[in-house]
Amino acid sequence: MPQEGWEFFILDPADKNKYPHEKTQSIYNKMYTSAYNKLIEDLCIPNPNELLQCDKDCTFLYFISCEAENDVIKLDENYEYNFLKSVFLEKKGGVIKKCIHMYYNSHNIYVKSMYKDGFNYYIELEKKNGWCNKLTQGPLC
Repeated sequence: MPQEGWEFFILDPADKNKYPHEKTQSIYNKMYTSAYNKLIEDLCIPNPNELLQCDKDCTFLYFISCEAENDVIKLDENYEYNFLKSVFLEKKGGVIKKCIHMYYNSHNIYVKSMYKDGFNYYIELEKKNGWCNKLTQGPLC
């Protein structure tokens, strides 16, 4: 219900039909974790080496739109509160960067930068021929 620029969400903790065995805070924590995991899953391209196949060094710019409805993380479950990509990227940006660095490094792809421009975020991925991650593949790569 909007009131002077504020929007309030009222959850009924006594609603036994919707959540019979869970408390409101534990449901929120579960949905928060699901939204965070969904965002990380969306940021990690499956089989990124197939996308970055090139003879020379190449760069790929991953675009994440956070405008209006694109900002909402769509969960499989119906929940009253919408979690936003932009809020996670602003509040947990360091942890998210670390996660995507680890994921792409395991595929020998370097995360050159991650930045915001207006309502949008960009992740710059770089693949260099002959470059390998010595942490995951050892000193002989």
